[in-house]
Amino acid sequence: MKVALDSHGDQIVSDLVAEGRFASADEAVRAALRLLEQNEHARRERMQELDQEIRAGLDSGPVEEHDMETLIDQLERRSAGEA
Repeated sequence: MKVALDSHGDQIVSDLVAEGRFASADEAVRAALRLLEQNEHARRERMQELDQEIRAGLDSGPVEEHDMETLIDQLERRSAGEA
């Protein structure tokens, strides 16, 4: 497979090889692909976690109405240590 990089990508790879970070452009691109694979795996896991959280929220029952002033009073009492 051949891959064409834009000038920016080509410069990044060339600089990394010139600095000795990688022995060749192929090695640099393989390392980049490994990072992409790791990022995609982490993104998929996070999306699954978010899906589970959304489902849990939807399954938790109907939304309850709250009066804002009552809620603020309850929070102020709680923070003052008056449960």
